[in-house]
Amino acid sequence: MKKYLHIVLILVLLVACSTEKNDGLKRKISELEKLNSELKDSITTLNYKKISNSITLGIRYDSILEVGKKEKVKFIFHYPEELFSYDIYTTDSVGSPDKLIIADLKKNEFEYEFIPTKNGSEMVELVAVFNIKNQLYNEVIEVPIIAGFSTTE
Repeated sequence: MKKYLHIVLILVLLVACSTEKNDGLKRKISELEKLNSELKDSITTLNYKKISNSITLGIRYDSILEVGKKEKVKFIFHYPEELFSYDIYTTDSVGSPDKLIIADLKKNEFEYEFIPTKNGSEMVELVAVFNIKNQLYNEVIEVPIIAGFSTTE
């Protein structure tokens, strides 16, 4: 009988130790999941701020663009890494998105072709539209892209 009592006592102790260990592991997992969520939120917030405060540079391939000739211009966002997915639109008279011209970009650069119409200078006005949907944000960010170029006939 004492033998069985010892076996039962050992089993009870093993189960109790195992339960404490499991509870400790569950607490650690819970803490790590919370930290992971906070880290994801921080990264998302940094990316959101990066886009909402972005600057673009317009680079022409020729020193002066020709009126009436199709010209290509490269636009680059000022940070080197890929972005949230975005689309490029032409703008209407008040600077709002008008016609979709390039869809589903992720790189920090794109090329735009246009035909200058005036001698002296030509303004290119576009807008990058970021549609951000994740656990923190569900909104559209519009980043204006405006560049002036010298032209000649």
